[in-house]
Amino acid sequence: MNAKCDVEKMQMLHGGIPVKDVHLITGVYRKFEEDWEDEVGDNGNEFWDVAFMECPPPNYLVPSTEDLASEEFDDGDLIVKRIFLGGREIKFNCFLGDGVLNNVGLESWDAGYVLLGVLMDGEYDEGIKARKVLELGAGCGFVSKGLEYLDFKNLTASDFDDGVIKLLKKNVETTEVKKIDWFKTETYNCDDKYDLIIGSAVVYSPEHKVLTNVIDSLLQEGGSALIINMRRPGWDEFVLSLEDTFGAENITVQLVTDEQVKAGEKIKREEIQGTFNICRIIKKK
Repeated sequence: MNAKCDVEKMQMLHGGIPVKDVHLITGVYRKFEEDWEDEVGDNGNEFWDVAFMECPPPNYLVPSTEDLASEEFDDGDLIVKRIFLGGREIKFNCFLGDGVLNNVGLESWDAGYVLLGVLMDGEYDEGIKARKVLELGAGCGFVSKGLEYLDFKNLTASDFDDGVIKLLKKNVETTEVKKIDWFKTETYNCDDKYDLIIGSAVVYSPEHKVLTNVIDSLLQEGGSALIINMRRPGWDEFVLSLEDTFGAENITVQLVTDEQVKAGEKIKREEIQGTFNICRIIKKK
């Protein structure tokens, strides 16, 4: 008996996936027999108990049934991931690329899970759910989709890439989707203003300090913005740009706490590694 294959079978059974031709996380197709349970014999339950502890089911062993072919993006394998909010399982499409996709917006990033954890951890009072909220660099949109399930009523999710926007529209239900290109002012110089702007894993190059202009243009006076990001190239330049625009007294940057990371892990159902910064921005009236 091949233990590795049997653990994979166990994971698929746990996820409710028919044991047939299944698109695994590796993108490899494998054929399993319908009666594979007979292979484990009388000690089957004991084997699965051990396997669950040593190899817990990941949150993305669900084949996508959406009519969105990966060939349209020429990037990775289309899968379905799951997040867990308030005891509810929420599914969304993304691509499995392990950080090497040509288009990073097609993946899901740990900073997004942390952002959801922070928002669930009492960052704002309940009144924020009725206010206008914009997610910048939404990518596949799992953060906005999660906020839909948390009863946020007036959500907008944005990105600039046409392929990413197509995927984003597939994932969200009540959220408005907009194309916003940070490097094209005509895409964000408009009358729409937001009470809260959020973003995660949006700064990873010095040129991304231009995001300051987008936030300044779209944030309502008296509103706030919340960015979760690792300290990647461009982060320090971005923070300095924020201080120049909004005033240093209106910018706070702190490390995300262990409790906030754990809240993100509960949503992802997997360990989150790395150190994250949380940047809070206030636009004074």
